[in-house]
Amino acid sequence: MRKILLVLIAAASMLGCEWFDEVVVPEVDTTPPTAWSGLWMNNEYVKVTYGSNPGFEYEITDPTQVFGVFSAGTDNGGIAHVEMYPEYRYKCHQGNITQYKWATLVPITTSQTGAPGDTVSNGLYTGGFVQFSNLPNLCNPGWDWQEIEVRFLTYVEDLHGNSDSHGYVFISHTW
Repeated sequence: MRKILLVLIAAASMLGCEWFDEVVVPEVDTTPPTAWSGLWMNNEYVKVTYGSNPGFEYEITDPTQVFGVFSAGTDNGGIAHVEMYPEYRYKCHQGNITQYKWATLVPITTSQTGAPGDTVSNGLYTGGFVQFSNLPNLCNPGWDWQEIEVRFLTYVEDLHGNSDSHGYVFISHTW
């Protein structure tokens, strides 16, 4: 379990982000922020969704492929924090019987503080990199590992307490 968490947290800063600017926190902000979710692979954004758009599903065909998952938030008055809620789902089988194992991880978060008049970033992100072939097999002895899926939900809040969340993203590999 610890290895899964470390893989997700490690190298989150490598995603980089050129989408954000500095802004001054306004006295009043009633507009909710925008939650973003995405997939980074081969040095490019493969899939990005935001706001009320649904999450997405993506199949990784090569289990040795390293990919990045990220959660982000943007707001013209500044973002207070971004939370990523990651989970892994293992599909195991033995003969005609299928069993699912879940690994729910602690939220991965990032935050900043700011008050009206302060200069802050209009966006924050968090996330990490995953390689399915490097994850531990959680299937019971004698069971075959048939599928692995990482899924996550994004939650964001701005500096005035307005919030948004973005639907689940599902990224999987079938052995």
